Amino acid sequence: MVSAMLLAGKSKRALQQTYFVSDGCVYSHDDLKQTLEKALQCRAVSVSVFAPLVWLLALGAEWKAYLTGVPAILNRNRLPELQQSNWSCCCEKLKNELRYRPRHTLAGGVKHTVVWARQNGCLVKRGCPTKEKE
Repeated sequence: MVSAMLLAGKSKRALQQTYFVSDGCVYSHDDLKQTLEKALQCRAVSVSVFAPLVWLLALGAEWKAYLTGVPAILNRNRLPELQQSNWSCCCEKLKNELRYRPRHTLAGGVKHTVVWARQNGCLVKRGCPTKEKE
């Protein structure tokens, strides 16, 4: 991500442009879940949530943000994004225009992020069920 931002910051061609950053691979939700489980050394559980309940939670989070002045991670603007069964991210424009080359795969990037977050106290492992070895 940082290398893409630096490339865009150095290029006049990038002015007023939007670029998507990825490693260029396609991943399923299950791939993402397994990657996170491996990096976090935890077992993850997929949960389906009733859409109106999520809307109410988002509304509550917005009110809390309004009252505390702290931005809400979940809000009603994010709901359409969360309800999608698939997301698509193509970085070809970034590769072609700015000669971007990904440095990490999803697995490498997630692992690197988890290590950094744990070292800097942003992620604490507590009450996390260990994934059984297969």
